[in-house]
Amino acid sequence: MKKHFKNKLYQLAIFSAIFMALISLNSCEKDPPVEGNHDATSGIILYRYDSTNTILMDSFKLVDPTGNGDLTNVKPDTIRLSANTKYSFQIKLVNVTNSVVTDVTGEIDDLDFEHQFIFTPNPTTAVTINYDDMDSNGLPVGLKTLWKSVAPLGVYNLNLQLRHLPGLKTSNVTQNSIKGTADINVNFPIKITN
Repeated sequence: MKKHFKNKLYQLAIFSAIFMALISLNSCEKDPPVEGNHDATSGIILYRYDSTNTILMDSFKLVDPTGNGDLTNVKPDTIRLSANTKYSFQIKLVNVTNSVVTDVTGEIDDLDFEHQFIFTPNPTTAVTINYDDMDSNGLPVGLKTLWKSVAPLGVYNLNLQLRHLPGLKTSNVTQNSIKGTADINVNFPIKITN
């Protein structure tokens, strides 16, 4: 009888330990999901493809190697275009932390319904830029664009902004009707040559 009692007591002790472990695991406060911080973007890379978007021709960067995200004091690459030529461009956003470059473009792609890139060449006739991607609501995003150089040979400017437009995005967001806040606001020189 003592052996049977000890066996039952042993089983009860194990059951209690397992029960308490399950209760303590279940009562642990769970960490909230971490949303990526695209505001921490410390660089932008423009990839230039041929007009069929099959051959990568070049890339143009504006990346802060310190990773602090201040792009105002960083010299951008000059975007070089041939006169009267069509191109396809894709944007990649990066974050630099301790010299490690991380692609954060997916965060904008995931929240495309809240974001739009605005492209403003100066003069506006220097390059035509059309959107080649849409968000889940059928509105332009700008991670993919189609360009055509139309200005005479020379050096021009491109203002590129990533606008954060939660609940404000419409089909006619332009440089002149900007809403929301700028997650990115940078300038690239454009050089059109033969």
